[in-house]
Amino acid sequence: MQTYYGQIISKSFRTAADPAVDPIFNQANCYRLRMQIISLAGPVGAQYLGKPLDGKREIEGAYASDLAAMMLPLYNAKALFGETPADAFQVDAG
Repeated sequence: MQTYYGQIISKSFRTAADPAVDPIFNQANCYRLRMQIISLAGPVGAQYLGKPLDGKREIEGAYASDLAAMMLPLYNAKALFGETPADAFQVDAG
């Protein structure tokens, strides 16, 4: 933080999170992406509330597939980094 013309200005892109406790999400861009993923995942998960889990794990697989489909536009927009979507993100619905 620095003061310019009487205004406190952040010259870095950081949040108030303690970097020793939260080394990734103290950066504002990472935290904003995390907030976006959470907001997109809520409606996806709501579709599965109350559905019984089955022995073949088909519901779990469908949920994971829907979450992966939700993440793909973020990868395509270059918000996630990796050579492939599998390098950029992993979905664990288990």
